[in-house]
Amino acid sequence: VVMLSACENEDNLRAPDFYTPVVLLATNVTNNVWETSELPNTAFTFTLDEENFDGAADGHKFFVGRSGVTSTLLDVTLLASMNGGSPEPVATFQGSELPAEVSISASDIASTFGMTPDDLAPGDVIAITYEYNIDADNSGTVYKLGTPGNDYCGGFTNEGEWCTFTISVVCSLADVVQNPAPGAYVIDMQDSFGDGWNGATLEVTVDGVTSVITVDAGSSGSETINIAPGTSTFEVAFTSGDFDSEVTFQVLDPAGNVMADEGPTPSVGTVTLSVCL
Repeated sequence: VVMLSACENEDNLRAPDFYTPVVLLATNVTNNVWETSELPNTAFTFTLDEENFDGAADGHKFFVGRSGVTSTLLDVTLLASMNGGSPEPVATFQGSELPAEVSISASDIASTFGMTPDDLAPGDVIAITYEYNIDADNSGTVYKLGTPGNDYCGGFTNEGEWCTFTISVVCSLADVVQNPAPGAYVIDMQDSFGDGWNGATLEVTVDGVTSVITVDAGSSGSETINIAPGTSTFEVAFTSGDFDSEVTFQVLDPAGNVMADEGPTPSVGTVTLSVCL
């Protein structure tokens, strides 16, 4: 028995699960971290396309190239939400227009929420999701669907699958912080399994002197790095261990601003820091 429930109107129905595919691919993704010094002349860009059915048996793929009856993607609306708020439409594309080059500027985001780009501040997080209409089985029955759950997304079967993008607003970015503000910098570390970092480490270098820190055991640890007045350089680098998928960490400046929030599976090498002081 298939149950359907009404959404905004009787023509737009929530489809059963086998009509709920990951419909979108996003490739050539650039610039989803915005420095305040670059506002408003910055934009988040990517190539938007519909997913080509890859023959998988799970049925959660868009029906392009599928053998037998297919469905047609009618349109896609990109939605933006600010800091966990309600999503608002940013752009709409017809299915016939895909693939399309998408550019979402800081001005686009600001105007969507009745702001100016100058109102965007470090710590703001914009989430980009979508909703779309399909002609199910090309029968004339239109289903309006929202962003699938994250278990359908992430490139596990088709590179470029996506459900939610995030755009983070930061101060300025640096791999090596020049003339860091003096004070106590805190590094909080977590291990989701609770058995320590299994060989993974952070190397904290201040004026060429390196300290190695880690979580030897348990689910968390914290270290404070005291930076004296007149310090010239400060940097943090991650070294891989055996179970990096369990590893997360944050770097906070003396004012409590989040300079980095990395993991699970942090990138190996120097950590790019957001510098607000």
